Amino acid sequence: MESTDAARTRRERLGPLTTRAAWLLAALLAFGCDSGGGGSSNQEGSDPDAAVGAEGEGEGEGEGEGEGEGEGEGEGEGEGEADAALPPTIAPAEAKPYSGGTCPTFEAGSNQLTSAGLERNFELYLPEEPTGAPVMFLWHPLGGNARWMANAMDAENAAVEHELIIAVPNSRPNVQTEWGYLGDASPDLAVFDDLLACLLEQYQADATRVYTTGFSAGALWTSYLVVNRAEYLTAAVILSGGVGMFFQYQSPAYRLPVLLAWGGPRDSFGNGLVQFDQLSETFRDALVADGHFVVTCVHNGGHTPPRGVAAWGYNFLSVHKVRDEQSPLETGLSFFFPDICTIAE
Repeated sequence: MESTDAARTRRERLGPLTTRAAWLLAALLAFGCDSGGGGSSNQEGSDPDAAVGAEGEGEGEGEGEGEGEGEGEGEGEGEGEADAALPPTIAPAEAKPYSGGTCPTFEAGSNQLTSAGLERNFELYLPEEPTGAPVMFLWHPLGGNARWMANAMDAENAAVEHELIIAVPNSRPNVQTEWGYLGDASPDLAVFDDLLACLLEQYQADATRVYTTGFSAGALWTSYLVVNRAEYLTAAVILSGGVGMFFQYQSPAYRLPVLLAWGGPRDSFGNGLVQFDQLSETFRDALVADGHFVVTCVHNGGHTPPRGVAAWGYNFLSVHKVRDEQSPLETGLSFFFPDICTIAE
């Protein structure tokens, strides 16, 4: 996909809310509110099996198609010309120094990190050989936690299968919206920056392959990271997130490929206060206009992770191995993706 020159350079932010309005909004978003019809669910952390289920759907479709066609044709012709035509890779920004001074030593399982002066907890899942592996962040929804999100996305198995270092932070205590997409973002930006810095240092992780995904509140935070930390990212999967209500879109520093999934018109929260279909569509349109490669997966299941995303979500991330603002999926989606997924235009 050709990138456009149209870039929004002025950073827009949600105007200040009064204290009363901010707390009202937080209360409506709090875990356990009644969504009121439409089949959407407010039990955001209630069903991790919805994401894990149906893994491998469609496996084997089209196997062997075109085997042997054109074997040997044009061998050796134009060697070097194709390499010269490849788009240049774009190095990620250098990681920010760890705010706590000397990085602690991490191990698989539960860990702690002092970030911006706060004690933060996170779960870490490692491949068999973590040295030089890519890094992935998972962000949990309202009412969930790191272990819920890790189970929903089958992080333990995915770390081994896809050779990923997977970090799953817990949100700060007593934060009604879980993450910093509304209000002060600095503590959660710091935990992203600090975890990335220390994972790169301890495991010599691959800074050119850094991924992020989340669901609901975690997807809103992932959307915020795409807008505000794209210089470190390679690709993102966003499950019921978007822009336009809690913070406004601005052109990311890097045109990363993004998969946006949501549950259709019934994907809402807080008695319809948060309409994730509208936020997702707004984000899709802005990203496409800015030249990003975008895949949309509309499952029409309301406010829940799409079935099987723990399989095909990782496939989307893992095929993006090069930071060149393009995607190997531009010519079409493979059979790994369900029929609900299409390339946005």
